[in-house]
Amino acid sequence: VMPNALLVVEDTFTEITVPAKSSKVFSLKNRNSWSPLGFIVVLYSVSPGPLSIDPTTGIEAAMASYVFSRQEEFDIRGASLLIPPLLMNYWIKGYIVFGQTVKINNNQNRDLQALIVPIYYKEAGTWTPNGLVVKVSKADIGNAYSAYIVVQVPAIARISSIVLPSGQVIQNVENYTTGWLGTWRTAVLEKNEATIMVKNGDAMEDGTYVFNINWAPLTLKFVDSKGYPISGVKVHVEGPVSLDTLSGADGTAKINIYAPGVYKITGTFKGVDIASITLGTLMDQDIVLKCPVYNLRVKVVTALGNTLTGATVTITNDGGYSQSMETDANGIAVFQQLPTTKYTIEASYKRISTKTTITLTGDQEVTVNTGILLDIPLLGPITAVETLAAGAATMVAGVLLSGVKRGKDKEEVEIELD
Repeated sequence: VMPNALLVVEDTFTEITVPAKSSKVFSLKNRNSWSPLGFIVVLYSVSPGPLSIDPTTGIEAAMASYVFSRQEEFDIRGASLLIPPLLMNYWIKGYIVFGQTVKINNNQNRDLQALIVPIYYKEAGTWTPNGLVVKVSKADIGNAYSAYIVVQVPAIARISSIVLPSGQVIQNVENYTTGWLGTWRTAVLEKNEATIMVKNGDAMEDGTYVFNINWAPLTLKFVDSKGYPISGVKVHVEGPVSLDTLSGADGTAKINIYAPGVYKITGTFKGVDIASITLGTLMDQDIVLKCPVYNLRVKVVTALGNTLTGATVTITNDGGYSQSMETDANGIAVFQQLPTTKYTIEASYKRISTKTTITLTGDQEVTVNTGILLDIPLLGPITAVETLAAGAATMVAGVLLSGVKRGKDKEEVEIELD
């Protein structure tokens, strides 16, 4: 991935002749601490006679753009015809080539001229909340024929001005050309792209350059499965700039990013990751993230199926989130905006507590049966199991007591017989 701020140098151009019906291959040489970017290639031909261009004459490269073309026929003649006029023609083709190798093919019947400019780059500058600061040294650009700072920013940002080491400010212009130390200097200032020449031949200005950049906040909106905003989402941003923030009452989180690049953004809600997005570029538009967040209705009932008012319902998940509510007159507690995950539901009424586990994958209603059969004043609730156990104990005690009495009666009768 290419950096968004570059120091680009152009080496001294080379002029060559490519003979008729031949080809030549050129490769970028290694340059210490610099990366190869490509070439500017200009092909041209001047010859007598009518204009004739072979369409197969040109270049071959892994990635190239055909950016310029001009051609013309013209007469060379004097005021007198003592020397007859000479019909001439010329044509020029210009290419921008990315990569380390370019091949020039000349399929004409005459020689072809080529001008080749090798181009190298290195990442430059430091991104700050106010813009980009680039320090250029003589050691960086001293051996180059020409050098430029090139800056590109995403649609969410706008380059407003360039401050030169001399203090001069370039702003409110798109294309700027001026005389400079016996030669010329250019700058281009567009909304999302800018460049300034820092060396041209012997003319050079080293020092600190500042590109003032206005960044709009990146706006994310988190909504649930019904489209309602989710408040309190913990937003973590990882990339050239790392930060954390929270979504507001409207579900919106505004992220102040001031450096281009690839960003990974995650949203965590109630202990669960509900959204994850990777942004390769920062667009000037709101991003709406629909999240797997749903509502849960818990109905608490007795052993006979009657609703239980005033029961405490507590839900917990593995993310450490816990929430408690009391059931209403209908025995229902509604938990709104819960993320998809596994939950433990505990319904408590006085001394009785019942647990169940669910995995929430959509709006859901769960009925929790507490097993309560009776709610006796002073004693409190008694479950059906407890009632059965108590009944069984009473029966056993009754049988034992009855057996003892029968045994005594039998013993007395036997004594009387003696």
